[in-house]
Amino acid sequence: MKHVLFFCISFSIFFSIAPIAFASTITVNPGQSLGNIINSASNGDYIKVNPGTYVLGEKIISQSNLTIEAQGIVKIKGAFVVEGSNNIVRGFEIYDQESGTTAMASIKVGIRVSGNDNLIEGNEIHNMLEDGMWIWGKRNTIRGNYMHHMLHNPQYPEEDKDHEDCFMIWTDTWIPYEIDGILLDGNICILNRTWGSNQFHITTRRDVTKTIKNMTWSNNVFISHDSGYSPIAYFGDSTIVGVKIVNNTFYNVSGQGAASVYLTNMPEVYIANNAVIGYARLVDSFNGSVVKQENNIINPTSLGEYQNYHITRASNKKFTITNFEPTTTGSNLTSIGGVTVTPTPKNPADLVDTGDTATDQVNLFDYDNFVINFGKTGAVGFIPADIIQDGIVNLFDYNKFVAEFGK
Repeated sequence: MKHVLFFCISFSIFFSIAPIAFASTITVNPGQSLGNIINSASNGDYIKVNPGTYVLGEKIISQSNLTIEAQGIVKIKGAFVVEGSNNIVRGFEIYDQESGTTAMASIKVGIRVSGNDNLIEGNEIHNMLEDGMWIWGKRNTIRGNYMHHMLHNPQYPEEDKDHEDCFMIWTDTWIPYEIDGILLDGNICILNRTWGSNQFHITTRRDVTKTIKNMTWSNNVFISHDSGYSPIAYFGDSTIVGVKIVNNTFYNVSGQGAASVYLTNMPEVYIANNAVIGYARLVDSFNGSVVKQENNIINPTSLGEYQNYHITRASNKKFTITNFEPTTTGSNLTSIGGVTVTPTPKNPADLVDTGDTATDQVNLFDYDNFVINFGKTGAVGFIPADIIQDGIVNLFDYNKFVAEFGK
């Protein structure tokens, strides 16, 4: 039966390759309009943006299976608004105003995501009017991004402009989207302000007709200079469920933080394997919140003060933090027993999460994604369909996909 299934897949892909040959690789150079090129792109196109500065405004990406990737240092004055599905936005520096200028920023947020199954990876966001990212939709992955100095609005004195956040996830009457299956992994957020209400992430359900569920925070680093507010805050109504906060590092530079996580009316939260430095408590929970806590480290004296960190961008575009070590004698966070959890490896042929079950991770949704990306070229591992990671989606990837189909 399995041989028959593989034959059917092979037969189907053979007759599907012709139409996907029309998916294009488009190169953008300084002086060209990146916005116009995005507008004219078709589903499945790969847009390679060469180094330079591009004025974009708030650019809506309504297509699907579109990859927009920086090739080196690419600065975007504006914002991406990702409304389509299965898109990738990778490797950009996004801002609204130059650092040190007196002009007021006008764009509230660097990236907005409302479609499904998108990947936002390896972007740097700073100097916006308000926040780093707004996230809605289903099964979106936010990975390896770096946010800092979000707020840039000199017309507001300190007492008037109340907050800057790395991430905002919420429902409201004017927001038509459900929120389900959001993964925020390996991001770095530095809140530089010492005043106001500043959070790495805030979730609230203002429209009770829409759902928020199944959100995972993993392997993120949060550094705060504000002692007054909890970095991660959930304001629930007994219906926000499936929240996991695991393997993160919370560091309050002032050493006077109250709690790293704030919960109200949250019936299902799992918090494990986090390192919390400079906060008095791991979590403040109110109004019947149900929290399961395991193996968290809170203010360990051996960690000292982590002040000499350095942010770098890896070859895969994702940001990492190095030299995150104490100024006093102690151990690095990564060497402390119990902090690291090894996740179950993902099947490389599981290209999208749509339709996944406990026993079927590689399915026809992954097949559709593979077909539309067949023949594309780029950097090693530039899209999930480059399964064997050689910079081209070809028959070698196809053979690996067929071998994993149905697993």
